[in-house]
Amino acid sequence: NEWFWKIDVEWELVAYAGTMGGPRQLRLQGRSGSAQLKTTTSATPEPAGQVEFIPTEVPITWLLQQVKLPGGLVGAAHVLSFKIDRDAEGCRTPRRNPQVEAALHAARELCAWSKRVCQFMNQRIFSKAERCAKVQAHTGRDGFLALIASTHQPSELFVPVLPLFEARPAEEEADAAGGDGDGGDGDGTLVSVTAAAAEAASTPVLRIGDINAMLAEQRRALEAKWATLADACPPADDGSLLSPVELKLSIAVKHLDDCCSQLSQGVDYIEAMLKKQLLDAVGRLVTPADFQRYMDFHGQRLFKPEYAPKPFCFAVRRPDHYPEGTLTIE
Repeated sequence: NEWFWKIDVEWELVAYAGTMGGPRQLRLQGRSGSAQLKTTTSATPEPAGQVEFIPTEVPITWLLQQVKLPGGLVGAAHVLSFKIDRDAEGCRTPRRNPQVEAALHAARELCAWSKRVCQFMNQRIFSKAERCAKVQAHTGRDGFLALIASTHQPSELFVPVLPLFEARPAEEEADAAGGDGDGGDGDGTLVSVTAAAAEAASTPVLRIGDINAMLAEQRRALEAKWATLADACPPADDGSLLSPVELKLSIAVKHLDDCCSQLSQGVDYIEAMLKKQLLDAVGRLVTPADFQRYMDFHGQRLFKPEYAPKPFCFAVRRPDHYPEGTLTIE
């Protein structure tokens, strides 16, 4: 005997302010699909009835706070604004400062969220779609396995988060804020990257044109990847459990995980580079024991030999009661 079971899965990606389900809620993406599974036993392959999962959430307040309107003008293009306050009390290094710490904290939360989303896709959709006859008829088993593997390792996607510095000749510093990259105005880009010429000319960071060129390459790679998924599985309006929408979301969150991980590794690399330069300049790694010997040496020069303090060490013991003892200084 054979038993056939219908499984329906519905998910959505929502951005909201305040509490979930409130009036300030925006549905970014979502879909519902079904699959028919065949078994040789009467046991249900999934729990019977409706199963609801705890929403997977991540705060994006810090990210939105970095997007500004130039001059507060309503309707103007949004601009990315992030700057390390070097005058802040907690600013120590490019890695150890409140602004970068907040950025890394947000990146870690995004990494954890993207992993949970991938886990949901693998357990609730991809594992069921592998046994779905409609999906198998469209892709074949080998094609399906290759398709799912591509969502776990989107290595062909360019990650534009790199710890790069550029040594520019003096004659090129005047136009350091320029470049041949597009600022993104009018091409559908939500946020553009700009900088003042004085700031760009005084730092070794890449020019804004180069940064925008890398962002454009990332966007081109994503669009090329989306194009390859159009015919890889049943269309989104087919009602199938798996469609390009689920594949795009899985690849996007995995790419987000790669970008956040690269950010953490990049700032750690810059910190390690500065530490190496400092060690090369000093000649050795200075430890607390070195400072103690330094203070002891100079402390001895404050007193004449006859008045110099002498180290005091006395073992306090009572017979048969070690380490107990009594010490009296009169």
